[in-house]
Amino acid sequence: MLLRVEMVGGVAVMTMMDTKLDATNQDDFLRELDPVLQKTARLVLDLERVDFVDSTGCSTLLKTVALVRGQKGDLKICASRPRIHDTFTLVGLHRTCDLFATVAEGVAAYAAGNER
Repeated sequence: MLLRVEMVGGVAVMTMMDTKLDATNQDDFLRELDPVLQKTARLVLDLERVDFVDSTGCSTLLKTVALVRGQKGDLKICASRPRIHDTFTLVGLHRTCDLFATVAEGVAAYAAGNER
């Protein structure tokens, strides 16, 4: 299992259980995302354990944003490791979806009505 999913209200909090998001696990990520999207398109992705994301991983996240928005939803990404947050900023992911330091902040953004 790559993603652990917990529902918090109407928001799916998905915790990445691997330490990387790259070409080796992108297909598993997308496969495990599908049943979550059948329940809700309001997602918080917790990347606290992740210490490596390559260009394929960034592409996978962009694809996730497109899938979620296609269902009128939103993706909040929680990346507490500075290196991961810096990578997302460098590639411009922060312009596509909201980045937060913690899951609590990501879930609270939904409660505050902060959806793109």
